[in-house]
Amino acid sequence: MSQPAGPAVSVSNEPGKQRLTAALVNFQSQLDPTDQVTLSQTSQPDVAAVTEFAATFNNRSNLKRKRLGDKIQPFLLFIQSFSDVVGVYIQSEPKVAALVWGSVKFVLQIASNYFDYFVKISDMILKLQHHCPIMERISKLFQNSEKLQDAILEFYGIIIEFCTKAFSFLRQPGE
Repeated sequence: MSQPAGPAVSVSNEPGKQRLTAALVNFQSQLDPTDQVTLSQTSQPDVAAVTEFAATFNNRSNLKRKRLGDKIQPFLLFIQSFSDVVGVYIQSEPKVAALVWGSVKFVLQIASNYFDYFVKISDMILKLQHHCPIMERISKLFQNSEKLQDAILEFYGIIIEFCTKAFSFLRQPGE
């Protein structure tokens, strides 16, 4: 499997940016070539795309009862708003926001094929979702603080690390 080129983000003493970049590169390295192409073609989502994606989970027969799409939609909207952070803080690489969205979306799609695992992964996303409003407020209130913006990037890095681990687990042979 070839190593994909990571996002072209310059890194210095910004641990959040470094963690996010490393997490994205690691996630992409787990993908087969077809999935790498799919992820690279992902565009930044808008609110309508997030709403539509969440609705697909509500319409799946084995997921209807749980209405998981409704439960994870706030988290997906938070991920969608990442493009604003990228626009301000990582101006040189807008594709990073699309990669974050694509990684989360990709893992959710695969996990939905394994109902029990999907429920557990969704539960973890709900736990992560608890922190999203705080991060969003901090991002808006302290737009000029490079340290706080970097901490938010680190949070996104943690989300991608979680997606990488979930993806690796779901792709294990014999599962």
